[in-house]
Amino acid sequence: MPEPRNRHYTKTEAAVPWWIWVLLLHAFAVYMLYYGIYKGGWGGSTADQIIPLSLAHENNFAVWWAGVCLLIPGLLFFMLGARDALAIRDRVMWISLALVVLGLSLDEVGSLHERVSLIGGWWALLPFGVIGSAVFGYGIVRMLRQHGSRGSGLLVMISLGLFFSVAALEELESIHFFAKPWRGWRLIAEEVIELGAESLLILAAVLQISTLTGQSLNRISILVMPKNVRAFDTLVFVALLGHVATAVLLIPEDRSWGGGNPEIWYPMAVFLLVAFHFLHVPVGFERRFVERVLVASAFVLLSMGQTYNFGEYLVAWFPNIMEASFYENWFTRTSVTLLPVVLIAAFTVSWKTLLLHLLASVALLVLLSEGSLYFETYYLFSGIVACIAYRLLVTGKTSARDGI
Repeated sequence: MPEPRNRHYTKTEAAVPWWIWVLLLHAFAVYMLYYGIYKGGWGGSTADQIIPLSLAHENNFAVWWAGVCLLIPGLLFFMLGARDALAIRDRVMWISLALVVLGLSLDEVGSLHERVSLIGGWWALLPFGVIGSAVFGYGIVRMLRQHGSRGSGLLVMISLGLFFSVAALEELESIHFFAKPWRGWRLIAEEVIELGAESLLILAAVLQISTLTGQSLNRISILVMPKNVRAFDTLVFVALLGHVATAVLLIPEDRSWGGGNPEIWYPMAVFLLVAFHFLHVPVGFERRFVERVLVASAFVLLSMGQTYNFGEYLVAWFPNIMEASFYENWFTRTSVTLLPVVLIAAFTVSWKTLLLHLLASVALLVLLSEGSLYFETYYLFSGIVACIAYRLLVTGKTSARDGI
């Protein structure tokens, strides 16, 4: 018997089937990768314009999208594990699976496995692979044993197999197995397989929600409604502690090696959660559809902006508007991060609450400005601002809760 519908699921019904826009964005990302490799996209000024959209590079919009495609199923699995009246073993299964998938999202953005392999070789990845595989294996076996979860279990199993095939391709590349003309196709195949595996994880979560609620697969929104899941508050706070530790402990030399940056992930993820909130919850001035979309779009841009440090690629696209030094300036980056949050909060929270958070943010800005010559300072600031935005706009007094 499907569980009765609750407000969370009915409020997140999608006007456009999720798989349509996901596949369109996948196709665009793959085409830009192909164009960059085989159509001369890396030559001259064209190269600078293509790099932000290519999965062959790190810290750009394409990698942001790949990270989001793992963030979404991670959040959906977490939501499934946070339901009331859930057996403890099922709760452990969904939450642990969610944490592993969120870890994969962090790895996609921050190049964690590349960092570990550089330090200790590929064998250093073995403990992480064993733990991740054990969590996936436990989840798959448990889902396959339950009639209502078998479809999701099968999809997760196929996805895991695809991730293993990507690891095999990376290993073959490391020993120069592929001849030079085929290396580009190897990279394209690897990225297509990864995007396919991520899509299957999303489908697994959607299929489980459909089983629980009786909704059509095409009507379910994959954008979670954070205010209805109290456990998200804990997740955001605990992840903030990890983010601060990463920003403090990661030495500058570890940021300039050419790979991804793990400090990007937390503000990227939390700003996106706030965007999801505004897409679903009519509070204050965002009751009207257009205004709601504009506010959500502002937080999506804040999320995307974390990947290119506000300006690194704008210079390539719009070289004649402003100097690169303006985009890359410490106060420019922090102002672009803080001001949208303050302006939007002015319409949705009390002035007293907003003033207190604004004073705290300014004090933090002044404190961190002494270390602004270090690249990590911005991400420490943006992560804290993202958490403030979540607390102000999602869990604040104006955002009345509905239990999941």
